[in-house]
Amino acid sequence: MVIGIIGLGEVGSRFAAGLTRAGHAEIFGYDPHIHIGGTREKEVRLRESGVRLLQTPQELAQRMDVLIAVMSCEIAYRTAAQFAEFLHPGQHYLDLSSAVPARKMEIASLIAQSGAHFLDGGILNSPEVLWEKTPVVLSDPDAAAVAGGLNACGMHIRALGCEIGQASGLKILRSIFAKSLEALLLEAYTAAEAYGVLPEVQQALLDMFAREAVAPMFERMVATDAVHALRRAREIESMAQMLETDNLDSTMSRAAAKKLYWSANSGMKQAFAAHIPTDYRAVVRYLENYQKSSRQA
Repeated sequence: MVIGIIGLGEVGSRFAAGLTRAGHAEIFGYDPHIHIGGTREKEVRLRESGVRLLQTPQELAQRMDVLIAVMSCEIAYRTAAQFAEFLHPGQHYLDLSSAVPARKMEIASLIAQSGAHFLDGGILNSPEVLWEKTPVVLSDPDAAAVAGGLNACGMHIRALGCEIGQASGLKILRSIFAKSLEALLLEAYTAAEAYGVLPEVQQALLDMFAREAVAPMFERMVATDAVHALRRAREIESMAQMLETDNLDSTMSRAAAKKLYWSANSGMKQAFAAHIPTDYRAVVRYLENYQKSSRQA
């Protein structure tokens, strides 16, 4: 298999070097900021790892079996447009950017005009440790076959559904949690530093996750929201007020209070007769139906 990596940043360069090292495919790379004769450390490192660098989209597009695009979401469509005119039937174009599903569909339409085959993808972890073995999901009717071929070359790809948007949707929803957790830690740790209790707060959080496995903890948090959303909203609102009184940022605390008030106002506590459901998915389904009916109203 001949694989072309579009974008040789932190992700693409590790994919390219890792696949080259695995030795089961020919690996070429293109990045507008990488020069074949350049002397920057990254360029030298890529050449030393055996990655063959090409100068233009046309050079890369015309000789590849599979193209893997790992450009940023802001330029994913523009990148696809640069390559689309040079693609041909029989090729696969995998977009692993963090673009939203609607944007992936636009890119798919663009690639389809060339006769090449588009697959929606999402990268589920940082490649800093796992390199080409970083978990990736693909969605498309042919996702399983393409994943099998790339896994034989050294990658770690799982087929996820047949529709464009499923893989990128998973990636984005996962990112909502990860980025929000980062923002929560920034707010909590900064406030803890201001109050002189940062080590104690960090240890308390670590102890909380050490006491209970993550999966049942998450399920319990969601299930108990059916009964306790209003009380929790009021508690976090008072904490936000405390931060504001001390001129500390309360962005995430305010957002959490708003979300919990939204849940409390959904009528869920009455619907469950003030009993905590045994299955957290009952809460999720109730709130999704509430959301749907609110949009239709």
